Amino acid sequence: MDTLVSVSSIEINECKELGRIWDELYKESAASPFLSKEWQLSATNQFRKQRYALIARKGDKVIGMGILCTRYSNGKLVAFLNRTGHDESDQVWIEYNDFLLHKDFEAEARLALIQFCCEEIEFDEIVVGASLKKALVPFNLYFKKNRVEWYSQTYQVDLRRFYDKSDFLCSLSSNTRYQIQRAEREYRKFGSAQVERATTKELALSWLYEAAPHHIKRWSNTRVGSGFENPHFVNFHKGFIEDLFACGKIDLLRVSFGDHTIAYLYNFLIDKRVFFYLSANIYFGNTKHAKPGLVAHALAIEHYIKQGFDTYDFMGGESQYKRSFATQGEPISIVRFQRDNMYMRLENQLRAFKQALFSKTQNSFNESRRLIITGGALNAEPNSKGCHPQYSKALVCQIEIDSNKQLTRVNQLEYMPERGCEISASDTNIIFKSASLYQNLLYVPTETEIKIIDITTMEEQEAYSLACFNDLHHVIKHNDKLFIANTGLDAVTELNVITNEVNHHLALDQTLIRPLDNVDYRQIASTKPHLAHPNFCFELNNEIWVTRCDLMDAVAINDKSKRLFIGDGLVHDGVVSGKFVYFTTVDGHIKVYDKATLKMHADVAVKTIAPEYQGWFRGICPISQGSILIAMSKPRKSKRGSSNKQQSTLLLVDIYLKQIIQTWDLGELGLDAVFSVIEVPKK
Repeated sequence: MDTLVSVSSIEINECKELGRIWDELYKESAASPFLSKEWQLSATNQFRKQRYALIARKGDKVIGMGILCTRYSNGKLVAFLNRTGHDESDQVWIEYNDFLLHKDFEAEARLALIQFCCEEIEFDEIVVGASLKKALVPFNLYFKKNRVEWYSQTYQVDLRRFYDKSDFLCSLSSNTRYQIQRAEREYRKFGSAQVERATTKELALSWLYEAAPHHIKRWSNTRVGSGFENPHFVNFHKGFIEDLFACGKIDLLRVSFGDHTIAYLYNFLIDKRVFFYLSANIYFGNTKHAKPGLVAHALAIEHYIKQGFDTYDFMGGESQYKRSFATQGEPISIVRFQRDNMYMRLENQLRAFKQALFSKTQNSFNESRRLIITGGALNAEPNSKGCHPQYSKALVCQIEIDSNKQLTRVNQLEYMPERGCEISASDTNIIFKSASLYQNLLYVPTETEIKIIDITTMEEQEAYSLACFNDLHHVIKHNDKLFIANTGLDAVTELNVITNEVNHHLALDQTLIRPLDNVDYRQIASTKPHLAHPNFCFELNNEIWVTRCDLMDAVAINDKSKRLFIGDGLVHDGVVSGKFVYFTTVDGHIKVYDKATLKMHADVAVKTIAPEYQGWFRGICPISQGSILIAMSKPRKSKRGSSNKQQSTLLLVDIYLKQIIQTWDLGELGLDAVFSVIEVPKK
């Protein structure tokens, strides 16, 4: 009969042998560097009170360990697994968090430790993460309530698939490959590429300190901030490098071309796996097409392929470059597991009450609201080898919605070019993209035209179509000019409607390589790859800005040094309302920024709070400071095998409670893809 697993706890300060026991178990585990003795005992060291070591034994053999720190927060006692619960000390940021487990007894040791936490440790809720699903799921056996605090995705590159850098580059999209190769050509003006590894801990620390100001410059004014501005972070990594560098578990890389360093990479090494922890990218004033991050990672991957490593792990966090490089990945989360006690029941009831109260007062949704929705319907004909457009009917729908989930169609406009009268290629999508409303006139683009529609009659008043129009995504009116997100040309096209003068503002300086003379771009179905993919224009502080989908940011079109990095996926929208600018990412983030400071005000991941909605999110309409309408398009079968059963949906989101208040089905309108949601002002 197998020996049962027993678990005990001890205050860390009373266990003189803890370091030795932890180190011995770590050698028999398959754990990440974040569960090493050097990381764990240093990361939680400053939090000395109420810090417990949990030890699971099978007979005399230690098969599992963990550190719990408990502290009071908002009147409740909260336990943190392998974290302190203090932002300053936790900025060192553990990933792949779990109990430290013997590789031969992982499941039973984890369950025994969770059961002990539930039955023997006093707390109201326990915070676990950032962890993978296998570490989180067993907690549900003992805690019936949970709340996701943070959700993201991990990304890895399977290096075993590639022989060399050239082989790896061939696996990337043509757009990513082009950006890397173009940047490398420019960097080679300074000399040949070099990837240097710090050979001593002194050199490693020197490079870390050299990286600090560049990391601060990039992250200082963001929501997450730069750890190099936090003394605890700096001291922690100084000690971590000093402890582990001689063991070969720390890798500091300097990537250079000639005498010009373009990036520092700080990585951890376990067996044949590289864990990328942070980078500091360096930009030069005399490089037009700088891509230090992309180039540095491509060269580092080449370096590790040559060294015989199996995996390059970007770990958690949404970034376009990670998606571009990765061959695999899985979700990662921080979750609060709650006891079913009176305090937690009361907190949840108060949260539900606040939600209901907020929806009745702040959301101001007692009266019906009239909206304009733009988009299109999928083509019923099979899209054989690109012979037919994916979308075959453009739609503008005017609807009314109310708090009883009622949706009423007021009127609509359907647009399908007459056969033989098309001005575009036969496989160009017939769809209305993102629109702007000025009094009763709706300015809305197809992929090759700008149409002006009177929303009182739903009749077309005027149209513009220029040979330079390709894959238009949005249009706004400013004085006597139209500013058009001309995605196919990677530009914002400025059209003076009085003089018909045309001017192109490049989404990336000096990147317009397509000739504009004697070419009718309407007849070209696609000009991909797009380098920036501009897709939404807005006016901010008397300047015209545009979102750049692939770069996950927004810039002023006449001064691109004025840049707002948004991140977390492919960026869409840029709706200015009141004191804020509202963005979406197509994977379901709502990002709200203060107009005056350009600092983040709120960030909500819709797919985290409502994972059943898996389409692309575009179209955002704030109806109060805390209440946002956001549209989700119908998932397509061609996208990751998604089913057609789910319809396009309009969601009302409370961005402060991070909850879905209400939803409306847009499928009944015939809309499969949705691009904009605009409220019609009351007269």
